[in-house]
Amino acid sequence: MKKFILALSVCAFFVGCSGTSGGPAPTVTQTSTTSMDNRTFDSIQAGVNEQSNIEGKAVVSDACKSGNVSMCRSFADSMYSKGDFASAINAYNINCALAQDIPSCVRMAYMFEKGEGVAKNINNAIDIFMRACYGGHAQSCKEMRRLGYKG
Repeated sequence: MKKFILALSVCAFFVGCSGTSGGPAPTVTQTSTTSMDNRTFDSIQAGVNEQSNIEGKAVVSDACKSGNVSMCRSFADSMYSKGDFASAINAYNINCALAQDIPSCVRMAYMFEKGEGVAKNINNAIDIFMRACYGGHAQSCKEMRRLGYKG
């Protein structure tokens, strides 16, 4: 039963996320907790939006806007290699949230871990790794435990 509820939660996460809304980033109150159930995608989205608003220069590719997953990931990888972390995290976020693209999710988790393009947030990195792990990415399972997840 627990696995069913967890699978349903992960499915709801991927289906229910709507990417950036174009409006201001939502206000998120962080609480100290060890339970993954209390962390939501909203805090991840707020971190991406907050950094983009601060830097004010994030670019979103037409491929990402149109839902072309492989081109959007290529765009994100290109922006990352050029050091444009704000544009990269936005593109990875679109692919991860809307297209369930595990490689984009994993790269985004590493960016949260290192504070590249977003404020460093280990809890968000663990949450994204956990979602990728449940999506079948074995290395993400190891990464979330490395960062301290004890579930």
